[in-house]
Amino acid sequence: MGLFSIILLVNIGYSQETKTLTASFDGLDEGIYYFSEGEDNTYDFEKVNEDVLKKFDLKGEKYHNKKFKITYKEEKGTDKDGEEYEIWVIVKLELVK
Repeated sequence: MGLFSIILLVNIGYSQETKTLTASFDGLDEGIYYFSEGEDNTYDFEKVNEDVLKKFDLKGEKYHNKKFKITYKEEKGTDKDGEEYEIWVIVKLELVK
């Protein structure tokens, strides 16, 4: 029982791990939020926390081409064929000046 609890806690901690990157907001298209870092690195986020959307209206034009520090986490999703894939979720945005 004790070993199971430790494994469960490790897995919970792993799924809550966040990462950060700095990139410019390119826009929203069909529910995907696009960011880029130069010409070669692009990032797409399927989800954004409600708190972030309350602070930044990413549906409008105001933040297009603005640079952000993005804190995100990875979640697992399942497609219609039952295949797992990663979903990137923005948990925090900070405008870089």
